Amino acid sequence: MTITNLKEFVEDQVDSLESARDAAQADLLTKQDEHESKKSAHVEAVDDVMDLEKEIRDIRKDAAAALDAAEMEDLAAQLRTRTAELRAAETSRVSARDALNVAELDMKQADDLYTRLKSELRDAEAALIDETDRRDRLDLWIASLGTSPLDTLKADAEKVIAADDSGNGDSGNGDGGNGGNGDSGNGDGGSSDNGDGGSSDTGDGDTSDTVDDDRTAYQDAKKRVEDDIPVDLRLLATARRQLHMDAYTQAAQDLATTEDALAGDRETHEGKEGSVAKAALALDRAENRLGDYVHMAREKYDLAISLFTKVNASEPPTDAQKSEITDGATTVQERTIAVPDHIWDNFAEFYQAVDILEALSGFDPNSLPTNLDNAEQSLLTALTALSGAEEDMVEGEETVDYERKRFDYVAASVNEAIRLSMRTA
Repeated sequence: MTITNLKEFVEDQVDSLESARDAAQADLLTKQDEHESKKSAHVEAVDDVMDLEKEIRDIRKDAAAALDAAEMEDLAAQLRTRTAELRAAETSRVSARDALNVAELDMKQADDLYTRLKSELRDAEAALIDETDRRDRLDLWIASLGTSPLDTLKADAEKVIAADDSGNGDSGNGDGGNGGNGDSGNGDGGSSDNGDGGSSDTGDGDTSDTVDDDRTAYQDAKKRVEDDIPVDLRLLATARRQLHMDAYTQAAQDLATTEDALAGDRETHEGKEGSVAKAALALDRAENRLGDYVHMAREKYDLAISLFTKVNASEPPTDAQKSEITDGATTVQERTIAVPDHIWDNFAEFYQAVDILEALSGFDPNSLPTNLDNAEQSLLTALTALSGAEEDMVEGEETVDYERKRFDYVAASVNEAIRLSMRTA
């Protein structure tokens, strides 16, 4: 079976572990039977030695009391025979003991393997539950991209700001990616807690008339900003705004760069585990982008329109204030100060809204599932390599542990075995 996503990867792990657990259980039962057999053989060998030792004691006792030379010769012959049999029995006892030790070691190893596989299977089954939930959530998110309101959101945003024939040349708005930032109260633009994967406040989507109304709100707000603030002051404010936007963009890039550098270092120094960590970081980013768009894109659009509406609803400068801005103040600083604070707020919020709509109109949401799938495939490749390596490592460690204990058994009995072998024909 070709594995195409993490859910199928975990399902395959569960299937493999179930088979391995069943095989380990069967092997454990076999090893337990073998252990019982070796245990019985050892008991029998010990009994044989004890019986021969008793016979030899009795023969020596009879020989000590014998008066007849023929009887003494017969007892001496019996003693020689039984002594030879005892030496052979002692050798058999040592062999039976060693065989029992190995059988006990085999049984312990089989039991450890069975216990480990049961534990790994429980973990894999729990992981499958989590991964199934995650896969279902992602499928809902991806499906929502093709339904209202997200299916038309990019076009809606394009239509709203398309009314700006000047191309918004003096906006100086950075990369547009921080639409949820600023003082609007939209937090960090992260995913909402809408657990069903739908976008927030979706309703049944905007009608064409509603988008036309949104475009009108944009045009009116743009006109308000241009009417309320002279062009030279707007350009200066735009330049100052751009400095902050650039700082924001640079900080985001620096964060991503340092995260990538750390992931690269881990891949270099930690091998396959580092490759998994690096691929997991990329998948986490792709998943967060998808979730952010599904949950927040419409909310950001609505925020932009509400900011236009707020600008339009604000009090315009009075005639006296306009006169002070254009005629009363003589320096740029004085003219800037003469502009009322709420008018500068309008400027900031208008271009914050433009940033949001430009980001939405310039972004292809259809790239999100593709990027997610590519990141997931990279992680699958890394996980497959790591899983095989980890299994080899565990099996290697268990084999070394087994051979070390078997060596200890052999080392403990080698001198006795040599001594007995020299005394046995």
